[in-house]
Amino acid sequence: MNDVIGTGSLQVTVQDSSGNALVDSSVNIIITGSVGSGSSKSTGSSSDEVTFSSVAIGSYSVTASHSGYVSQTKTGQVVNVNQTTTVPTFKLLASSK
Repeated sequence: MNDVIGTGSLQVTVQDSSGNALVDSSVNIIITGSVGSGSSKSTGSSSDEVTFSSVAIGSYSVTASHSGYVSQTKTGQVVNVNQTTTVPTFKLLASSK
């Protein structure tokens, strides 16, 4: 017997602190409490958004990073069956390096 858990989607937007698009940013999602079970994608070359489709239901940590900026993580992002969870927009700060 196969148990189908169901899936949803996560939509992520990555911008700088002024609200400008950070294209080609790296976004990682990891299910809370799991080690090594996650997924990684990049925003497109002309967009500051990325959508993870067919994500197993559960609670996730989402991390956004971009060269020259300080990475941020948002925890407790819950994915429900057949729904899209919109993660609050990441507003990355320029690194001081």
